Amino acid sequence: MIGRILQVLVCLFIVEDAWAKPLFTATCEEPHGPRIDYGEELLPNAGTAASSLKRELKHGDDSFSGVRPVFIVNDDKSMTILWGDTQAPGLPEDLRRPQRAELASILHQSEEQITAVQVGESSVWLYSLYPRLGYGLYTRNSHHVIGHHLVGSMMHSKCKFSP
Repeated sequence: MIGRILQVLVCLFIVEDAWAKPLFTATCEEPHGPRIDYGEELLPNAGTAASSLKRELKHGDDSFSGVRPVFIVNDDKSMTILWGDTQAPGLPEDLRRPQRAELASILHQSEEQITAVQVGESSVWLYSLYPRLGYGLYTRNSHHVIGHHLVGSMMHSKCKFSP
């Protein structure tokens, strides 16, 4: 019986040692910043012979109201991201996301800056944290295959860093 317990404990220590260990955490305010959209838009008279598609470039603002992202920098050159629940009232159904932990790969890490990339099916996010300045920059480049729509945004927010 004691031998079995020791085996289980040894397995737990081995597995726990293989997991990434957090080095520090950044808790940030609501991200906001400029956004560019480019893509096909259906013009007036939709559904009639007079309707047509037109590609347009639009400049605007992007933000995640009520969302306070948390970034956990791990010892294995990964970053765990808790972006927050984006199920805000009025948000279109296809843009709603419940909070979940996501993983990004750290490309650069120094005392001044930590930059990580997250590559998705139709998007690339670049997250840069600046511990000494207490700031974060988040860049998104994405496309939607249906409608041939491109989105680029660069959001920023103040962050608090803790060990």
